[in-house]
Amino acid sequence: MAKVQRKVVKRGKRSGLSTGMTLVILGGAVIVVAALAWLLWPRPKVVVAGDPQGLAMCGSVPCPTKGDPNAPVKMIEVSDYGCSHCRDYTLNTESTIEEQYIKTGKVYYVGHVFGFQAQTQAVAAAALCANDQNKFWEYHAVLFRNQGSFDPASLIAYAQQIGLDTQTFANCVSSGKYRSAVEASSNAALSAGVEGTPSFFINGKMVTGDVPLAEFKARLDEAAKASK
Repeated sequence: MAKVQRKVVKRGKRSGLSTGMTLVILGGAVIVVAALAWLLWPRPKVVVAGDPQGLAMCGSVPCPTKGDPNAPVKMIEVSDYGCSHCRDYTLNTESTIEEQYIKTGKVYYVGHVFGFQAQTQAVAAAALCANDQNKFWEYHAVLFRNQGSFDPASLIAYAQQIGLDTQTFANCVSSGKYRSAVEASSNAALSAGVEGTPSFFINGKMVTGDVPLAEFKARLDEAAKASK
């Protein structure tokens, strides 16, 4: 009769983490959970007076402006350089608003750069290059007066017309300095409810289209009265 041999299993030294290491790991886990909770916890949106949508920023840079920052009414324009109604507004209506409301300290005016398509976003980026030399509004008007002629040579020619340093301007455009800012600015306008251009926000209330001047004036006067 064969003997059943008993297999002997040698027990090694018990492995495991020390108490101190366990506490370190647990502490790290608590920190990670707390960080995730802070990131995911809903926080109230910061509301700026007259601009609850945050459209005074064009991506990572402030949008071009004119007027008194302390004016009771903030009016934000969202236009596409390929839009014929935007052209009509800029060439026929905006000058009256500037004379009667912006220059008189009643309205602080913001140009929120925008483009529905890649081409007009590129043109808007060129307008921000003009803004670097404090000539955004002049360039803005020239672009609408020459709507449709947006080839690189024409963009530089318009810069020369309004007295920009054309080499600095050309370098800014060719480098694509503001392309990402315009893309972000365009997405922000879409998120704020813009579905067509021109669109305007008067102390946060949207006005869509090139409405008659009388309606603009009524809305601006109403916003000024409500702000008192």
